[in-house]
Amino acid sequence: MRSHILHMFGISAVLTLLLFSCRQAQDLDTDRTVVPTNLPEITDFSPKAGYLGDTLTIIGKNFLNVESVGIAGLSAPMEFRVVNPHRIIAILPVETPQITTAQIFRRGFLPLTVKAKLGTAYAPNDFLMLRGLISGSITLNNEPLDSADIFLTIPSKNLSGQADLKIYRQTIMSNFTSPRIGWYFVDNESFLLQASQYLEPGDVTIRPVRSGYGFKPIVQTIRINSNRRLTVAQNFEAVITPREQMPEVTSVVPTFGSSFSASMTETGTDITLRGKGFSEVRKVFIGVTYSYSRFPVGLIVSPFLNNFIFTEVSSIQILNDSQMTIRLPRLPHQIAVRGDQFSNCRILIVRDDTSLLAPQRITIVSQ
Repeated sequence: MRSHILHMFGISAVLTLLLFSCRQAQDLDTDRTVVPTNLPEITDFSPKAGYLGDTLTIIGKNFLNVESVGIAGLSAPMEFRVVNPHRIIAILPVETPQITTAQIFRRGFLPLTVKAKLGTAYAPNDFLMLRGLISGSITLNNEPLDSADIFLTIPSKNLSGQADLKIYRQTIMSNFTSPRIGWYFVDNESFLLQASQYLEPGDVTIRPVRSGYGFKPIVQTIRINSNRRLTVAQNFEAVITPREQMPEVTSVVPTFGSSFSASMTETGTDITLRGKGFSEVRKVFIGVTYSYSRFPVGLIVSPFLNNFIFTEVSSIQILNDSQMTIRLPRLPHQIAVRGDQFSNCRILIVRDDTSLLAPQRITIVSQ
């Protein structure tokens, strides 16, 4: 009887050991199946912004048996070439020979994906779709800056044929479907046309400005390439200016002056500023409010532009660190009609290390 019991116990133990061993092997095999080590992955891509027809370089790993490369919102597939398991070259589709209305207004941050046989990889950052003149990002301590103004300067020609500076001001864009604070883009075909007609490569400059902040680099050069499109990805790093290094405006005299927009001989009123930190001032801008109704019928004004047009002053005379005189500039003809009066005009002082929006406001009459 005892021998029979031991025999049964031995058989039971062997069966238990076999069952455990089989289950353990199955679990291990299941783990290897569920967690593959060769899934595709996107670590970076460039450029970060562009438009239809642009070429992208995608960096990552395990680009094996790639089936497609896509950007959300594009109806046509992207052509691509797998250079090696770590690099893909892809081209955004043109879609149609002529740009449609839908394509003109297709802009924003869109996901970029690489689909392979084993799975789909998503880029860590979205691609910025735009008609693509200038774009970039502004960061503070490696984080997106919440706001700044972008000053784009190009020479233009007035009615007498003389060269003049034209300032385009635009703020950081943050009202896409998927908002990204810190990104900006300038998207203006008329600006591009004017730049291509009047300029040599390297004449266009872009400069971020925010009162109390400096930027590295101070400015960047924008070049025009053969297909009349400006380069993208002009990135800046913001630096907060220490309080003791900030300039200060204590008085502005007079607070009422004239701008001779319709005259080529008269000059604007001289305004004297007193304060401190004026020795290193490079530029001074006057900001004037404008009304959309002043623009010609049919001209589309970007809804992203705010209602201030900034113009560089005609001249700066720095007497010493605590006093300087500026001459009011000729106001842009789009907003200035003889006899108009503009109140609450802003004075923006720009140095290489920082800028200051003076607390005092002035009134300007267009003559």
